[in-house]
Amino acid sequence: MQAYATEVLRHVPPRATLVGFSLGGLLALELVAQTPERFDRLALICAGAGPETPDGEMTRRAGEAAARTNGIEAHVRDDLLPRYGLHGTGGATGTTLLDMARSLGTDAYRRQNDLAITRADSRPRLRNIAMPVLLVSGGNDALCPPSRHEEMAGSFRNARRSVIPHCGHMVPLEDPKTLRNLIAELLAD
Repeated sequence: MQAYATEVLRHVPPRATLVGFSLGGLLALELVAQTPERFDRLALICAGAGPETPDGEMTRRAGEAAARTNGIEAHVRDDLLPRYGLHGTGGATGTTLLDMARSLGTDAYRRQNDLAITRADSRPRLRNIAMPVLLVSGGNDALCPPSRHEEMAGSFRNARRSVIPHCGHMVPLEDPKTLRNLIAELLAD
């Protein structure tokens, strides 16, 4: 994750607002850790700050094996959608996720897991982040529950939380309008 963030920073403007969703939120925390002076605001959507746990790594690797054995679509449908707070096919959001999984494939899924597994523990860094921070979670998110953002909020100097009650982990797909409004409020600060 650290090396990937260093590479991403080569393509980021000298001053920016960061919005990170899930794995992108983990990356955003690493970007801020490496160059805090380049960012003026931070929004983390359904993203934690802690390191991957041994159980989490085992779950990720088992998911990769299931995706290779049963197909990425079956793994997303049967294993991930319920953890995201979407059951069955998850309606239009589930269909979109299945399409994304199919187009990306198992190699990209493994690379994403590698990034998540190698992330730093950002929790001790949070108190050093002085910029305005928005934490958005889905009320039905089992993967990154609202309680995780509640814990994180007290560590930032200037954070506000928002829970979108009818959403699971896929807030940007489930309620893009509410998310857009929350980000607009952050930008107006």
